[in-house]
Amino acid sequence: MLSGLATTDHFTSKTLSVEDRRLILFLIVVLVDDDGCLTGLYERIVAEFSHRHGHWAYAKSIPELQSSASKWLGRAAVRRPRWDRIVDLVVLGVPAERQEKMLAFAAGLYCAAARQPHPDHTYEGEVRSPSWAQLPSVSVVTIQQDLIQGARHVADEDDRPVEVASNFDSTAGDVLPSFVQGDLRDELVRLTAKLEAETRRRVAAESVLDNQVRDWRRLQAENELLRGMKGADDERLRQQFIETTTLRLRNYEVSAEKRAIADFCMNLLETLHPTAAADTLRRLIDDQVAAIPQPPRSSGAAIEFLRHSQTERAKGRTRLVKDEAERRRNNAAARDLADRLNKFYSS
Repeated sequence: MLSGLATTDHFTSKTLSVEDRRLILFLIVVLVDDDGCLTGLYERIVAEFSHRHGHWAYAKSIPELQSSASKWLGRAAVRRPRWDRIVDLVVLGVPAERQEKMLAFAAGLYCAAARQPHPDHTYEGEVRSPSWAQLPSVSVVTIQQDLIQGARHVADEDDRPVEVASNFDSTAGDVLPSFVQGDLRDELVRLTAKLEAETRRRVAAESVLDNQVRDWRRLQAENELLRGMKGADDERLRQQFIETTTLRLRNYEVSAEKRAIADFCMNLLETLHPTAAADTLRRLIDDQVAAIPQPPRSSGAAIEFLRHSQTERAKGRTRLVKDEAERRRNNAAARDLADRLNKFYSS
Protein backbone atom coordinates (compact mmCIF):
# COMPACT_ATOMS: atom_id res chain seq x y z
CA MET A 1 0.00 0.00 0.00
CA LEU A 2 2.83 2.43 0.86
CA SER A 3 4.88 1.37 -2.18
CA GLY A 4 3.04 3.71 -4.53
CA LEU A 5 2.55 6.61 -2.12
CA ALA A 6 5.57 8.73 -1.18
CA THR A 7 3.80 12.06 -0.79
CA THR A 8 0.32 13.50 -1.17
CA ASP A 9 1.23 14.34 -4.77
CA HIS A 10 1.21 10.66 -5.77
CA PHE A 11 -2.57 10.25 -5.64
CA THR A 12 -3.94 9.46 -9.08
CA SER A 13 -7.28 11.22 -8.59
CA LYS A 14 -7.43 14.96 -9.26
CA THR A 15 -10.81 15.39 -7.53
CA LEU A 16 -9.42 15.10 -3.99
CA SER A 17 -8.47 18.25 -2.13
CA VAL A 18 -5.13 18.68 -0.38
CA GLU A 19 -6.83 18.13 2.99
CA ASP A 20 -8.45 14.90 1.75
CA ARG A 21 -5.07 13.62 0.59
CA ARG A 22 -3.44 14.43 3.93
CA LEU A 23 -6.19 12.56 5.77
CA ILE A 24 -6.00 9.45 3.54
CA LEU A 25 -2.19 9.38 3.62
CA PHE A 26 -2.23 9.67 7.43
CA LEU A 27 -4.69 6.77 7.73
CA ILE A 28 -2.60 4.58 5.43
CA VAL A 29 0.62 5.28 7.36
CA VAL A 30 -1.10 4.56 10.68
CA LEU A 31 -3.00 1.44 9.59
CA VAL A 32 -0.52 -0.50 7.44
CA ASP A 33 1.33 -3.47 8.91
CA ASP A 34 5.07 -4.09 8.89
CA ASP A 35 4.91 -5.15 5.23
CA GLY A 36 3.16 -1.94 4.21
CA CYS A 37 -0.18 -3.69 3.50
CA LEU A 38 -3.75 -3.45 4.77
CA THR A 39 -4.68 -7.09 4.20
CA GLY A 40 -4.57 -7.98 7.88
CA LEU A 41 -6.82 -5.03 8.71
CA TYR A 42 -9.33 -6.08 6.06
CA GLU A 43 -9.38 -9.59 7.50
CA ARG A 44 -10.15 -8.23 10.96
CA ILE A 45 -12.90 -5.97 9.58
CA VAL A 46 -14.56 -8.87 7.77
CA ALA A 47 -14.33 -11.08 10.86
CA GLU A 48 -15.77 -8.32 13.08
CA PHE A 49 -18.43 -6.61 10.94
CA SER A 50 -19.35 -8.82 7.96
CA HIS A 51 -22.19 -10.43 9.95
CA ARG A 52 -23.52 -7.16 11.42
CA HIS A 53 -26.58 -6.13 9.43
CA GLY A 54 -26.54 -2.48 8.33
CA HIS A 55 -22.80 -2.06 8.73
CA TRP A 56 -20.78 -0.72 5.79
CA ALA A 57 -18.81 -4.02 5.67
CA TYR A 58 -21.89 -6.26 5.96
CA ALA A 59 -21.84 -9.44 3.81
CA LYS A 60 -18.56 -8.48 2.12
CA SER A 61 -15.67 -10.81 1.47
CA ILE A 62 -12.04 -9.68 1.71
CA PRO A 63 -11.67 -9.09 -2.08
CA GLU A 64 -14.99 -7.20 -2.17
CA LEU A 65 -13.93 -5.08 0.82
CA GLN A 66 -10.57 -4.31 -0.79
CA SER A 67 -12.29 -3.28 -4.01
CA SER A 68 -14.79 -0.99 -2.30
CA ALA A 69 -12.25 0.48 0.15
CA SER A 70 -9.85 1.35 -2.68
CA LYS A 71 -12.28 4.13 -3.66
CA TRP A 72 -11.67 6.02 -0.41
CA LEU A 73 -8.46 4.53 1.02
CA GLY A 74 -5.49 4.18 -1.31
CA ARG A 75 -3.59 5.77 -4.14
CA ALA A 76 -6.60 5.60 -6.48
CA ALA A 77 -9.08 7.03 -3.95
CA VAL A 78 -11.72 9.34 -5.42
CA ARG A 79 -13.53 10.53 -2.28
CA ARG A 80 -12.99 11.21 1.42
CA PRO A 81 -13.70 8.30 3.83
CA ARG A 82 -16.67 8.67 6.14
CA TRP A 83 -16.00 9.29 9.82
CA ASP A 84 -17.69 6.08 11.01
CA ARG A 85 -15.41 4.09 8.73
CA ILE A 86 -12.35 5.96 10.04
CA VAL A 87 -13.34 5.06 13.60
CA ASP A 88 -13.76 1.38 12.72
CA LEU A 89 -10.40 1.31 10.96
CA VAL A 90 -8.54 2.96 13.82
CA VAL A 91 -10.21 0.81 16.48
CA LEU A 92 -9.23 -2.42 14.67
CA GLY A 93 -5.92 -1.30 13.19
CA VAL A 94 -4.21 0.69 15.96
CA PRO A 95 -3.12 -0.60 19.39
CA ALA A 96 -5.37 0.43 22.26
CA GLU A 97 -2.79 2.72 23.88
CA ARG A 98 -2.49 4.78 20.66
CA GLN A 99 -6.12 4.83 19.55
CA GLU A 100 -7.10 8.00 21.40
CA LYS A 101 -4.21 10.01 19.95
CA MET A 102 -4.65 8.68 16.41
CA LEU A 103 -8.40 9.39 16.54
CA ALA A 104 -7.64 12.94 17.70
CA PHE A 105 -5.29 13.50 14.75
CA ALA A 106 -7.75 11.86 12.36
CA ALA A 107 -10.55 14.07 13.71
CA GLY A 108 -8.47 17.20 13.15
CA LEU A 109 -7.59 16.21 9.59
CA TYR A 110 -11.19 15.15 8.87
CA CYS A 111 -12.60 18.46 10.14
CA ALA A 112 -10.08 20.38 8.01
CA ALA A 113 -11.06 18.37 4.93
CA ALA A 114 -14.83 18.53 5.59
CA ARG A 115 -14.76 22.23 6.62
CA GLN A 116 -16.64 21.54 9.85
CA PRO A 117 -15.75 22.07 13.55
CA HIS A 118 -16.52 18.52 14.72
CA PRO A 119 -16.40 15.19 12.87
CA ASP A 120 -19.55 13.55 14.31
CA HIS A 121 -22.04 13.96 17.12
CA THR A 122 -21.07 10.52 18.43
CA TYR A 123 -17.39 11.43 18.79
CA GLU A 124 -16.52 12.77 22.22
CA GLY A 125 -12.73 12.72 21.98
CA GLU A 126 -10.19 15.41 21.30
CA VAL A 127 -9.79 17.13 17.94
CA ARG A 128 -6.12 17.88 17.16
CA SER A 129 -4.14 18.73 14.07
CA PRO A 130 -0.65 17.30 13.60
CA SER A 131 2.30 19.63 13.18
CA TRP A 132 2.53 18.92 9.44
CA ALA A 133 -1.15 19.57 8.75
CA GLN A 134 -0.49 22.93 7.05
CA LEU A 135 2.32 21.80 4.78
CA PRO A 136 1.51 22.02 1.04
CA SER A 137 2.89 18.53 0.40
CA VAL A 138 3.26 15.85 3.06
CA SER A 139 5.42 12.76 2.68
CA VAL A 140 5.22 9.36 4.34
CA VAL A 141 8.56 10.03 6.00
CA THR A 142 7.24 13.26 7.53
CA ILE A 143 4.25 11.50 9.08
CA GLN A 144 6.36 8.60 10.35
CA GLN A 145 8.93 10.91 11.90
CA ASP A 146 6.20 12.95 13.58
CA LEU A 147 4.65 9.80 15.06
CA ILE A 148 8.05 8.54 16.23
CA GLN A 149 8.94 11.89 17.83
CA GLY A 150 5.54 12.02 19.51
CA ALA A 151 6.04 8.52 20.92
CA ARG A 152 9.51 9.46 22.18
CA HIS A 153 8.17 12.61 23.78
CA VAL A 154 5.53 10.61 25.65
CA ALA A 155 8.16 8.09 26.72
CA ASP A 156 10.44 10.87 27.93
CA GLU A 157 7.62 12.41 29.90
CA ASP A 158 6.88 9.06 31.55
CA ASP A 159 10.52 8.25 32.28
CA ARG A 160 11.60 11.74 33.54
CA PRO A 161 13.16 11.39 37.03
CA VAL A 162 11.87 13.34 39.96
CA GLU A 163 13.80 16.57 40.43
CA VAL A 164 15.75 16.83 43.70
CA ALA A 165 16.72 20.14 45.33
CA SER A 166 20.41 20.91 44.99
CA ASN A 167 22.77 23.77 45.74
CA PHE A 168 24.24 23.89 42.23
CA ASP A 169 22.80 24.91 38.88
CA SER A 170 22.14 21.79 36.81
CA THR A 171 20.63 23.52 33.79
CA ALA A 172 24.00 23.92 32.16
CA GLY A 173 24.38 20.18 31.84
CA ASP A 174 20.96 19.81 30.18
CA VAL A 175 21.90 22.05 27.24
CA LEU A 176 24.25 20.55 24.68
CA PRO A 177 27.05 22.67 23.26
CA SER A 178 26.08 24.62 20.19
CA PHE A 179 28.52 22.81 17.91
CA VAL A 180 27.08 19.43 18.99
CA GLN A 181 23.55 20.64 18.34
CA GLY A 182 24.58 21.92 14.93
CA ASP A 183 26.27 18.64 13.98
CA LEU A 184 23.27 16.61 15.10
CA ARG A 185 20.90 18.91 13.26
CA ASP A 186 22.96 18.72 10.07
CA GLU A 187 23.19 14.92 10.40
CA LEU A 188 19.43 14.68 10.87
CA VAL A 189 18.82 16.85 7.80
CA ARG A 190 21.29 14.77 5.78
CA LEU A 191 19.75 11.47 6.85
CA THR A 192 16.25 12.80 6.19
CA ALA A 193 17.22 13.95 2.70
CA LYS A 194 18.92 10.62 2.06
CA LEU A 195 15.85 8.72 3.24
CA GLU A 196 13.55 10.80 1.04
CA ALA A 197 15.87 10.26 -1.95
CA GLU A 198 15.89 6.52 -1.31
CA THR A 199 12.12 6.59 -1.02
CA ARG A 200 11.81 8.41 -4.35
CA ARG A 201 14.13 5.90 -6.02
CA ARG A 202 12.17 3.02 -4.57
CA VAL A 203 8.89 4.55 -5.72
CA ALA A 204 10.33 5.06 -9.21
CA ALA A 205 11.60 1.46 -9.32
CA GLU A 206 8.25 0.15 -8.13
CA SER A 207 6.49 2.29 -10.72
CA VAL A 208 8.66 0.76 -13.44
CA LEU A 209 7.97 -2.69 -12.01
CA ASP A 210 4.22 -1.97 -11.97
CA ASN A 211 4.39 -0.93 -15.62
CA GLN A 212 6.27 -4.10 -16.50
CA VAL A 213 3.77 -6.23 -14.61
CA ARG A 214 0.94 -4.40 -16.36
CA ASP A 215 2.59 -5.01 -19.75
CA TRP A 216 3.14 -8.67 -18.87
CA ARG A 217 -0.50 -9.08 -17.91
CA ARG A 218 -1.58 -7.37 -21.13
CA LEU A 219 0.63 -9.67 -23.18
CA GLN A 220 -0.66 -12.65 -21.24
CA ALA A 221 -4.25 -11.60 -21.97
CA GLU A 222 -3.40 -11.18 -25.66
CA ASN A 223 -1.76 -14.61 -25.64
CA GLU A 224 -4.87 -16.14 -24.09
CA LEU A 225 -6.98 -14.39 -26.71
CA LEU A 226 -4.81 -15.76 -29.51
CA ARG A 227 -5.02 -19.22 -28.00
CA GLY A 228 -8.78 -18.95 -27.90
CA MET A 229 -8.86 -17.77 -31.51
CA LYS A 230 -6.58 -20.65 -32.54
CA GLY A 231 -8.82 -23.12 -30.71
CA ALA A 232 -11.86 -21.66 -32.47
CA ASP A 233 -10.09 -21.91 -35.84
CA ASP A 234 -9.12 -25.52 -35.14
CA GLU A 235 -12.69 -26.35 -34.20
CA ARG A 236 -13.99 -24.63 -37.33
CA LEU A 237 -11.52 -26.56 -39.51
CA ARG A 238 -12.55 -29.79 -37.80
CA GLN A 239 -16.21 -29.06 -38.45
CA GLN A 240 -15.45 -28.18 -42.07
CA PHE A 241 -13.50 -31.42 -42.52
CA ILE A 242 -16.36 -33.43 -41.04
CA GLU A 243 -18.91 -31.64 -43.25
CA THR A 244 -16.74 -32.17 -46.33
CA THR A 245 -16.37 -35.85 -45.51
CA THR A 246 -20.12 -36.15 -44.97
CA LEU A 247 -20.83 -34.43 -48.30
CA ARG A 248 -18.43 -36.78 -50.07
CA LEU A 249 -20.16 -39.77 -48.52
CA ARG A 250 -23.55 -38.44 -49.56
CA ASN A 251 -22.25 -37.81 -53.06
CA TYR A 252 -21.01 -41.38 -53.17
CA GLU A 253 -24.42 -42.66 -52.05
CA VAL A 254 -26.24 -40.56 -54.67
CA SER A 255 -23.84 -41.74 -57.39
CA ALA A 256 -24.40 -45.36 -56.39
CA GLU A 257 -28.18 -44.88 -56.44
CA LYS A 258 -27.95 -43.15 -59.83
CA ARG A 259 -25.94 -46.04 -61.29
CA ALA A 260 -28.40 -48.56 -59.84
CA ILE A 261 -31.38 -46.74 -61.34
CA ALA A 262 -29.64 -46.35 -64.72
CA ASP A 263 -28.82 -50.08 -64.79
CA PHE A 264 -32.40 -50.90 -63.82
CA CYS A 265 -33.76 -48.72 -66.66
CA MET A 266 -31.27 -50.26 -69.09
CA ASN A 267 -32.38 -53.79 -68.22
CA LEU A 268 -36.00 -52.76 -68.51
CA LEU A 269 -35.52 -51.20 -71.97
CA GLU A 270 -33.49 -54.19 -73.16
CA THR A 271 -36.39 -56.44 -72.10
CA LEU A 272 -38.96 -54.26 -73.88
CA HIS A 273 -36.79 -53.65 -76.99
CA PRO A 274 -34.40 -56.60 -77.42
CA THR A 275 -33.41 -55.52 -80.94
CA ALA A 276 -32.36 -51.99 -80.00
CA ALA A 277 -28.67 -51.15 -79.74
CA ALA A 278 -27.17 -50.62 -76.29
CA ASP A 279 -25.80 -47.16 -77.21
CA THR A 280 -29.22 -46.04 -78.37
CA LEU A 281 -30.83 -47.21 -75.15
CA ARG A 282 -28.11 -45.53 -73.10
CA ARG A 283 -28.61 -42.20 -74.90
CA LEU A 284 -32.36 -42.52 -74.40
CA ILE A 285 -31.87 -43.03 -70.67
CA ASP A 286 -29.47 -40.07 -70.44
CA ASP A 287 -31.94 -37.80 -72.26
CA GLN A 288 -34.76 -38.85 -69.96
CA VAL A 289 -32.65 -38.26 -66.85
CA ALA A 290 -31.54 -34.83 -68.10
CA ALA A 291 -35.17 -33.85 -68.75
CA ILE A 292 -36.25 -34.72 -65.19
CA PRO A 293 -36.15 -31.71 -62.78
CA GLN A 294 -33.58 -31.89 -59.96
CA PRO A 295 -35.14 -33.95 -57.16
CA PRO A 296 -34.75 -33.01 -53.50
CA ARG A 297 -31.93 -34.61 -51.51
CA SER A 298 -33.10 -38.02 -50.42
CA SER A 299 -32.14 -40.07 -47.38
CA GLY A 300 -31.53 -43.24 -49.37
CA ALA A 301 -35.11 -44.20 -50.05
CA ALA A 302 -35.75 -45.66 -53.46
CA ILE A 303 -37.27 -43.24 -56.03
CA GLU A 304 -39.48 -44.64 -58.67
CA PHE A 305 -38.75 -42.87 -61.96
CA LEU A 306 -40.72 -45.16 -64.24
CA ARG A 307 -43.94 -46.98 -63.75
CA HIS A 308 -44.12 -50.44 -65.20
CA SER A 309 -46.22 -53.53 -64.95
CA GLN A 310 -46.16 -56.15 -62.23
CA THR A 311 -44.28 -58.55 -64.47
CA GLU A 312 -41.56 -56.04 -65.24
CA ARG A 313 -41.09 -55.20 -61.55
CA ALA A 314 -40.75 -58.87 -60.74
CA LYS A 315 -37.96 -59.24 -63.33
CA GLY A 316 -35.87 -56.45 -61.79
CA ARG A 317 -36.59 -57.31 -58.14
CA THR A 318 -33.50 -59.45 -57.78
CA ARG A 319 -31.31 -56.69 -59.18
CA LEU A 320 -32.85 -54.10 -56.84
CA VAL A 321 -32.29 -56.35 -53.82
CA LYS A 322 -28.61 -56.68 -54.75
CA ASP A 323 -28.29 -52.94 -55.32
CA GLU A 324 -29.98 -52.17 -51.99
CA ALA A 325 -27.65 -54.55 -50.16
CA GLU A 326 -24.64 -52.91 -51.81
CA ARG A 327 -25.91 -49.45 -50.94
CA ARG A 328 -26.43 -50.39 -47.30
CA ARG A 329 -22.93 -51.81 -47.09
CA ASN A 330 -21.57 -48.58 -48.55
CA ASN A 331 -23.62 -46.50 -46.07
CA ALA A 332 -22.40 -48.62 -43.15
CA ALA A 333 -18.78 -48.17 -44.26
CA ALA A 334 -19.31 -44.43 -44.65
CA ARG A 335 -20.87 -44.12 -41.18
CA ASP A 336 -18.04 -46.12 -39.67
CA LEU A 337 -15.52 -43.80 -41.33
CA ALA A 338 -17.37 -40.72 -40.04
CA ASP A 339 -17.49 -42.15 -36.49
CA ARG A 340 -13.77 -42.86 -36.54
CA LEU A 341 -13.05 -39.34 -37.77
CA ASN A 342 -15.20 -37.84 -34.99
CA LYS A 343 -13.41 -39.95 -32.37
CA PHE A 344 -10.03 -38.98 -33.79
CA TYR A 345 -10.71 -35.24 -33.68
CA SER A 346 -12.52 -35.30 -30.35
CA SER A 347 -9.71 -37.14 -28.57
